[in-house]
Amino acid sequence: MHSSNLHTSTLNNIRNFFCVCLLAIFFSSQAQAQTATACFEAKNNITRGCAPFTVQLTDCSGAATIFYNYGDGTAQTTDSTHTYTTPGLYTVTQFAQNAGDAQADALERVNFIEVLPSPQPVFDVKLCSANEVFLSIPDQNYEQYVINWGDGLVDTVNRGTTNIFPHRYNFAPVTITVTGNYNPGSCGGSNAIIVDPISNIIGAQIQSLNTINSDATNGSVQIAFTTNSNFQYEIAQKASNETSFTTIKTITNATGDVITENIQSLNTAGLTYCYTIITKDLCGNSVNSDTLCNMRLTSEAQNNQNVVQWTPYSGSNFQQYILYRNEVPLTTINDINTAAYTDTSVTCTEQYCYSIQATIGTTTTNTSTSNTDCAIAFSQDIPPTITVFNSTVDNDNRIRVFWTIETFPKITEYLVTRTDNTLRLTTSELEAVDVNLDVDNQQYFYEIFYTNQCGNSSNKSLITSPVLLTKQQETATQTVLGWTRYLNAENSFENYELEKLEADGTVYQTIPLTTDTVYTDTDQDLQRQVLRYRIKTNINSAAGLVSYSNILEVERKFRIFVPNAFTPNGDGLNDTFEPRAIFVQSYNMVIYNRLGKVVFQSKEITQGWDGNFNGKEATSDVYVYTIELVDTQGNEFKTKGTFTLIR
Repeated sequence: MHSSNLHTSTLNNIRNFFCVCLLAIFFSSQAQAQTATACFEAKNNITRGCAPFTVQLTDCSGAATIFYNYGDGTAQTTDSTHTYTTPGLYTVTQFAQNAGDAQADALERVNFIEVLPSPQPVFDVKLCSANEVFLSIPDQNYEQYVINWGDGLVDTVNRGTTNIFPHRYNFAPVTITVTGNYNPGSCGGSNAIIVDPISNIIGAQIQSLNTINSDATNGSVQIAFTTNSNFQYEIAQKASNETSFTTIKTITNATGDVITENIQSLNTAGLTYCYTIITKDLCGNSVNSDTLCNMRLTSEAQNNQNVVQWTPYSGSNFQQYILYRNEVPLTTINDINTAAYTDTSVTCTEQYCYSIQATIGTTTTNTSTSNTDCAIAFSQDIPPTITVFNSTVDNDNRIRVFWTIETFPKITEYLVTRTDNTLRLTTSELEAVDVNLDVDNQQYFYEIFYTNQCGNSSNKSLITSPVLLTKQQETATQTVLGWTRYLNAENSFENYELEKLEADGTVYQTIPLTTDTVYTDTDQDLQRQVLRYRIKTNINSAAGLVSYSNILEVERKFRIFVPNAFTPNGDGLNDTFEPRAIFVQSYNMVIYNRLGKVVFQSKEITQGWDGNFNGKEATSDVYVYTIELVDTQGNEFKTKGTFTLIR
């Protein structure tokens, strides 16, 4: 019984084990059958669009859990809708996973999404006559372009269609809009301009025509004319030896600004060139501007003048000439046939540059300007002689000569000569100084001439010479003065004055004189041992023009008087022994009696002896005196003698 139960139990255990194993095998196979496989598509296959572009993804994996990485740096998300804000190519990755999967399955679709920019398309509109416009699209960003003409008509063109046929309007203004279109994508930016169609071409206007260089082979002109960005232009030229205009240049990229063109390799020295500007629209219409012709000019320097000549303007609608000198208007001429002008307002060695400008036009004013030609003025005229030429003695043994003259043309140097042929002074000033002279004993004579900037020299002037003052005679009571006559280039002056001077040159007395050349001075001047004289010549007192002579010094000897007797009796007459002297600087007097004894001494010339000695009256007798003195000029003097005291 026991063994039977044991067998039954064992069988049940084996049965249970097999059941468990079968269940494990069943569930294991079930789990392997449900592993997720990533799969997704774009809704309606829309993977291309303009920023901001919203993409919608459709899952085809059936997984329980789905995540997306949209490749633009944003976080991984379960959202199947995503908006891109920046243009570019983006890689999208899906992660799919079922419950029990060890890891998620991933599907990466490289450059799956294309986000496009939407710039404004670039297009250009040119105007034609008859209210037509000509549109071109150089833009290459879009596959297609939609043109809304603004009048209800719309055209679509593919990329690369650069020129669009003309479009005619029957009203203005209009707004033309061009929209770019990506295909696929069906999006893009728009651009619009307002257009005002025209019925007629706006023709160019020649503003100026300038002859830059006058030459037989390398001449050149410069033309400036107005433009409009809707048209192209042709420059047509006709030389004076030709019968028709020839197009020499075509301009297709006008911006609307004034265009300046240089035309070279012309014979501007021998021919005249006329120009017209042909304005053309893209529809084949054209119009010509007014004709403008160039001018040429020459200048020639002649003695004291420049002669300017030019070819008269050969076109029509002439208004006037304006002749320029050094870029400043010189004169205006109204006669078109005038072809020369003489400029007499010139200075030798100066360069003058001339050009002439013709103003042309009726409704507008245009200009034709010649080349610029220069001439250096010259003069062969002998300049005038200096007639205002004077001289004066300065201090320190110098003579200064001075003059005035009109300084046009400019004077480059003056040459002062002394008639003894020992001096030649060169200066650019209006005075010169001759030094180291013996003005107290010799008379000097001067001449002057000059050279101006023309290189021409004047003749020598008349002589000038300052007064030479000398002492003719001198006595104890008078001094006789004499002097040479003042000389100048005008040979004219008003009068003389005698001046007396202090030692420092200060004038302390002026004595009016006539034109005589001798004067006797009788003035007894006891204060000044040396008398200083000077002659002042008034050349032109109104102008303050004067001349001075040398300073003459007359030194007078000191004088002394010693009495031979005196009577000290108190009657007020001759009561003191008192010598008299003038021009004394220092003084010493000693008186001796018969025995050789000093009875009196004085150092003041105004202090004499009253006849007393030791408080008592000296006896009547003969006395001896000695006197030592120095005068105001430092000269020493000694003397002695006797005198009698009488009571």
